[in-house]
Amino acid sequence: MVDIGSKVNSQRRAIVEATVKFPDSHTYQSYFNVTTKKGDARLCSKIAGILAAKRTSDLIPLCHQLPLSHIDIEYEHRHDLNEVLVRCICSTNYQTGVEMEAMVGATIAAVTIYDMCKALSKSIEIRNIRLVEKTGGKSSSIPLN
Repeated sequence: MVDIGSKVNSQRRAIVEATVKFPDSHTYQSYFNVTTKKGDARLCSKIAGILAAKRTSDLIPLCHQLPLSHIDIEYEHRHDLNEVLVRCICSTNYQTGVEMEAMVGATIAAVTIYDMCKALSKSIEIRNIRLVEKTGGKSSSIPLN
């Protein structure tokens, strides 16, 4: 692990997005109308993403365990494209950034939507997982493109 002992705590935040693309409007509407056999895909996805972000250091070798002060999973429903943009926002006041926590949170939230909806279609895709904002620390940048 990288030694962060000499670094000063600072407020840090990261936002990661992932896109869940549904193959057609029927499948998308089934997700959106909460008609999956497993129940409410959005609620389950939100809880899974938050729990995953909290467990990032258990999943990624050499990743520091962080005292997260905030985690949220947001959704942007793009009806015309049959897709959902999943956004994970993480923040901390610590010695290292929260990009990996946001990355894991967004990814697991998107994978959970897939899992909840896979009975509707095996053609659902998870696309474009990417860091869109990082603030705090030495390499702070708003926004990333």
